[in-house]
Amino acid sequence: LHQVLRSVGVHRNGSSPRGQLLTYPPESELPYSKDDLAAARRFLTALGDGDVSQRQLSHGLEIHAPAERTASGFTAFVESGYYAVGGALRDSDDVGKPAVLSSDIAQYQALQASKSPAREGLVLTVPRQHASDADEHLRLPPFLKTADGNRYSPWLGFVVDDDLLDAPPQEKP
Repeated sequence: LHQVLRSVGVHRNGSSPRGQLLTYPPESELPYSKDDLAAARRFLTALGDGDVSQRQLSHGLEIHAPAERTASGFTAFVESGYYAVGGALRDSDDVGKPAVLSSDIAQYQALQASKSPAREGLVLTVPRQHASDADEHLRLPPFLKTADGNRYSPWLGFVVDDDLLDAPPQEKP
């Protein structure tokens, strides 16, 4: 459901902040479970058509979001003592890859050189087929890929649908 919510562009009508909700089905059901997708469909059906408010989104999530997953209880960095023990820190789905947009590489490198944590704000997850290995001369961390900066929209996020790339930009409120 959180992926869907990133597509909301908010504007003001009178004094109530409302936004147009743009939804689209995922290219693949992965990394979502069938329960997650069913909950998202119920959530979107309950929202209906038309503009939505943050209050409606928040209330809808409280009602329709699946229960949070519980942690396994094992914390390697606490229970392993001085020795590192193999294990995943995060769930990996192999669908998305962390990447820096080609248009943000110079800014990322400058922040990396100054050891600024703000560089993490330039990393986004893109579908694997849109993530490219970084050229060695860029000196990016080995896990970090690059993605076409022309596919990013401040209104839509990373755009994978070629038809949306050619669409005229939305008017700003």
